[in-house]
Amino acid sequence: MPFLRKWIYSGNVIEAAEYFSIRTPKSISWPEIGKRPLRGKNRQLTSEQQQKLNNRNAVNHCCRIMNCNFGPRDIFETLDLAFIPLLPDGEPDEDAVKKVILPKYTRKLRTVYRKAGVEFKYMYVIEVATEQGPVRMHIHMLLPKFSFDAVVECWTFGGCTIRRLDSTRDYKGIANYLSKDPTLGVDHKKRWGGSKNLVQPKIDCKTIQFPGGYIKAPKGYKAIIDRPYVSDVTGLSRYVRFVKMDGVDFSGQIMQSRAGPDPIPIEYVG
Repeated sequence: MPFLRKWIYSGNVIEAAEYFSIRTPKSISWPEIGKRPLRGKNRQLTSEQQQKLNNRNAVNHCCRIMNCNFGPRDIFETLDLAFIPLLPDGEPDEDAVKKVILPKYTRKLRTVYRKAGVEFKYMYVIEVATEQGPVRMHIHMLLPKFSFDAVVECWTFGGCTIRRLDSTRDYKGIANYLSKDPTLGVDHKKRWGGSKNLVQPKIDCKTIQFPGGYIKAPKGYKAIIDRPYVSDVTGLSRYVRFVKMDGVDFSGQIMQSRAGPDPIPIEYVG
């Protein structure tokens, strides 16, 4: 069973992880062992374990995409719907929001951004809250930095709350919020979506000798998390998270989010 070190580059955040692989990525070479090992057997997780794994992966992926594409002074807004479209059974119609209302808004935004010579891209979550009282629906959205007035004027379907992203450069807390567990009473069927031009994180994975060793911080970065742990899936593992040094370190606030400071299950992260 090979021992791997994976680097994940997401904007101003770099992650490093060391772990034993049971299902080896096809993209890595095998200079130490000469040939590719056999794939490990599938391990059946309980429904509760799988749910936790899915939630962690959703948060991690959302956070990486966010860190790749947005930063300090970019826009985080909440869009309220004055009129909630309903299906014949009385349930809120998310498809109507996703296929009609949201495209109308993004077309207007794209026009004003293009006229100003600013690249337009976005991430969004359509949130339906049903746990108490009447159904409530709103949209959370991330946009590149721009005039607040111009952005708000494009939204004509209800109220708008808007603010700037802070200087942490690592938006794990917002990713936790946008990727809520559906079992908590808030329905996120697809969790989040975005424009086609979103930058994807870069991943580099190589075999190393166990037990690894000191993971040096890349130049200009500092480690805000350095945690060894034992996984039921990957065994003895280690996770290190680096953030660019010119950002403000709110790592304590980031890690004490609703999902808690659980280590990333690296074996299942793309």
